[in-house]
Amino acid sequence: MEINRQAGNSVNLAFLYNSITNQELRDKAVNQALANGVSTDVLVMLRRLQGQVSDIPANVLDEHLQHLRAEGRFRARGALHADLGQHRKAAEAYVDGINSLLPDIEDFTLAYYLKELAGSDIITGLFVQALQTASDDDDLWWQVRALQELGWTTELHALLLNSKERIETDPDLGDVQRCELRLILARAKGDRAAEREARIALERHKAEITWT
Repeated sequence: MEINRQAGNSVNLAFLYNSITNQELRDKAVNQALANGVSTDVLVMLRRLQGQVSDIPANVLDEHLQHLRAEGRFRARGALHADLGQHRKAAEAYVDGINSLLPDIEDFTLAYYLKELAGSDIITGLFVQALQTASDDDDLWWQVRALQELGWTTELHALLLNSKERIETDPDLGDVQRCELRLILARAKGDRAAEREARIALERHKAEITWT
């Protein structure tokens, strides 16, 4: 750190302070770097470091995103969209970018990019957005599915405990869906007999499915 202080490298100091979770000194270093003048790339990088992407002027963000697209930097574009809470655009950036490289990309690199995408917040963000959409549409089934994929068991059980009557009366639910919701509700209530009954009914409906 002393080397960078002597060199007046506030950008490096910001990253070093961030690595030791000293947010106060990190933010001072960021402010000093911005006062000294930095490129748009570095400005965005520093605001992302602070978790303050929303503080970047909209015109600067739009210009930067266009620049990243023109240079084919889909990973940086995806990460920035994710920071902005634009998880659909983030996923599209990754998928389109990887697809454009498929003819020439090595297996290792493809696996690395897919692993990076899977380890990001993008997929979780998409499920959260799907949950919000289903909630806005008052769609019980897709709220349940989103909660299941998110692994939010407490919220899932609360939703179904508050929807006991609807499970039996909702005309938009199919027979298999209704049985699956009865099964989850029984588990939420800790009712082993009802759980067994729902499981049997579910398997009976599934047994009627034809595969030809």
